[in-house]
Amino acid sequence: MENRTTREEPLLFLTGIYPDEWREAFCDPSYNANIQIAADVLQRHLIRGFEENLGHPIPLLNAPYIGVFPRTCKLARMKAFDFSHTDGAKDRNIGFWNIPVWRHIAIYRQSRKGIRDYVRENPNGVVMAYTLNLRNMYRLRYAKKKAPSIRTCLVAPDLPLFMNVSASLPYRVMKTWEDKRIRKRLRWVDSYVMLTEQMNEYLGADRYCVVEGIAAEREWTAKVPSTEKTVLYTGTLEEKYGVLRLVEAFSRIDDPDARLCICGKGECENALKEAEKNDPRIRYLGQVPHERVLELQREAAVTVNPRPAGETFTKYSFPSKNLEYLVSGVPLVACKLAGIPSEYDPYICYAQDDTVDALKEAIESILRLTPQEREQRGRAAFEFVTTQKNPKMQTKRILDMLKRE
Repeated sequence: MENRTTREEPLLFLTGIYPDEWREAFCDPSYNANIQIAADVLQRHLIRGFEENLGHPIPLLNAPYIGVFPRTCKLARMKAFDFSHTDGAKDRNIGFWNIPVWRHIAIYRQSRKGIRDYVRENPNGVVMAYTLNLRNMYRLRYAKKKAPSIRTCLVAPDLPLFMNVSASLPYRVMKTWEDKRIRKRLRWVDSYVMLTEQMNEYLGADRYCVVEGIAAEREWTAKVPSTEKTVLYTGTLEEKYGVLRLVEAFSRIDDPDARLCICGKGECENALKEAEKNDPRIRYLGQVPHERVLELQREAAVTVNPRPAGETFTKYSFPSKNLEYLVSGVPLVACKLAGIPSEYDPYICYAQDDTVDALKEAIESILRLTPQEREQRGRAAFEFVTTQKNPKMQTKRILDMLKRE
């Protein structure tokens, strides 16, 4: 057993990032690629943390998470190509026809050579997959069959049954079907990385590590004190995430100097355009590049995550947006979700409940602070997440778990 773990873990990571060669294209509105920025950011943080701990690049076998042609993406075929996410890395982007059902089969088939080559050279290594879905179950099973001594690990940022609770009936039926088949194949996974402790109620794992998220490492930059009162939300525009509740709460704030700025894409877009017409203090910017999102967060007076605590799915999730907001050094208003560890409590201004008035009062409590007080509060949160939740610290916990196998 000791021989399997003396060297820092050889690791093959099955990812869904957007390679730099394609990032601009994926963000182009003409592609309508339905990209998942939060998933891309978390995976890149994981990759960076592993490499900082291991001291060398890890290979990626990649299939970008994009919408399905033609309904939610205009890209019919994803090309196969080699790339390097960092100097010295040897990565492979899998090619596939981006059509329903077939793309999952194609990704599985095109993954087999990369997995086979890896396990042949690293029979005691680790094959790690990002996201709990059926094709990853088959890919991890394939790795196990090719090398029974290989260790498999799954990063589970979500549970399939709770990923889109407001979706259509056919979608929910399909997810229920997928869930049953995933459960039958969990035996092929040796260990898990979960976002909340409650996720193990579903997975029932003996070996797992809870990593609620990873914060980007940045140097603190003092803000020029500003009297602007910008309330900011950046993220998916779905009603279940409380976006329209935020608009209603802001509309009740009797302050002509306050501004609500919202960025993102989703089902609430038309409602936000109407809100702009009814209240000149509200600005809907649409989907903007992630770099610009980070700038807007730094410029805000308060960031808000209005996701309500009453929904069942909230105990199985830790919003990555919360970490991104805390890293911005700007105060965060949010609801106290069951999946948020208590160590975050001093750094988040919680709404007392899920009502519109409670959210309004929490936002107003931050807007009433002086710019200096807001900066002091934001910096405390910044220092906490960048020192305790950075890529190297969080991924070391994962690697320590793997060493115990």
